[in-house]
Amino acid sequence: MIFTAVFLLAFDCFGQDILVLGKNLELKTSLEPVRFTYKEQLKADSLKQFDAVFIFSTANSTIGPEAEKELIDFVNEGGKLYLGAENEPFDSESNQVLKSMFNQQFYGNFNTDSLLMDPNSNFRACDCKKYLSGYTTVSFPMDYRLQVEAWSHDNPIILTGKFGAGKIIIDGGYSRFYDMENSALLDEFLLFFFRE
Repeated sequence: MIFTAVFLLAFDCFGQDILVLGKNLELKTSLEPVRFTYKEQLKADSLKQFDAVFIFSTANSTIGPEAEKELIDFVNEGGKLYLGAENEPFDSESNQVLKSMFNQQFYGNFNTDSLLMDPNSNFRACDCKKYLSGYTTVSFPMDYRLQVEAWSHDNPIILTGKFGAGKIIIDGGYSRFYDMENSALLDEFLLFFFRE
């Protein structure tokens, strides 16, 4: 299955370079010249040229210790990081990085229908009630350093925060993006990353 996401909302992020780590992914955007670079493995000394990194977790992490340190330093120094997960085992890279950053990991396996946006969400422009939470979502523990953006029942599904000088989005239901109807939420993620 090919993962395709379309970014349609125009905003001032022209010239952004985004690394996408995952398998069978194809991202499309009308925000040219946003550039996506696809890799199946993250290697040390590979992040300096990018403004953001999107990681769609797989069953077996491809991030080695040196690359993990570089990724955390990248965010600490102002980079943007999206960590997407689904039910176990599709949470390996995210859990590896989140354990180092926050000493916590995703948990659970929830089958739910829709997202409920927090009233104070950074993603106010999108009506996420119509968006799927994901097909088999996982939750991330609440943490004082993170803001819950969206819930599925009583479980935090999407969280955002700052880490050092950078920004992070933690998403426990990336499978929602297999459905093109959900592309507006991806637009919101990019807006969160690149607006001042």
